Amino acid sequence: MRRNNLNALLALVLLLPSLAWANFPATAVVANQTLRLEGQGLLRWKGLFKVYEAALYRAPGAPLYSIDGAEMARLDIRYLRDIPARGFVDATRAGFEAVLPAGETLSQWLGPLNQTLGAYQDVSAGDGYRLEVSPQGFRLLLNDRVLVDSPDSAFGRRLLGVWLLPGTPAPGLREQLLSLR
Repeated sequence: MRRNNLNALLALVLLLPSLAWANFPATAVVANQTLRLEGQGLLRWKGLFKVYEAALYRAPGAPLYSIDGAEMARLDIRYLRDIPARGFVDATRAGFEAVLPAGETLSQWLGPLNQTLGAYQDVSAGDGYRLEVSPQGFRLLLNDRVLVDSPDSAFGRRLLGVWLLPGTPAPGLREQLLSLR
């Protein structure tokens, strides 16, 4: 019995770090509208290495995320390790292509995609990217510094779809962000 208690305690101790969340605020503002924290999650590489924690903010009662919607959304990502910009470029390009709806091709979006990919920078543990999408466009920020500010909300919604649409390369994170579990 004592050995079972020790095993249970060890399992709990090993699990605790993966349950700890970044201190994301309960609300965030995008284009003067207050959004509520909808969900948060942890991305692991190959199931082992913690890469980042993310939080999704949307209006209360918003429908399931859609690239055709017009509601505002904000995705905050806080990195737990150093990552070179090249890693973001490759992952975003692959994810973007994976979530495009039927009938759309990557070549249709190369202009805004290349602009966004060109803005990516290396990050260190503790840095944070933020993507804000509204009917007026989208903004990409790194540590509160604007890297891209574009009126192209259609592209911004597709870019956010890399994390939120069913074809995402990170379906577990999508479920956590959209509180589907």
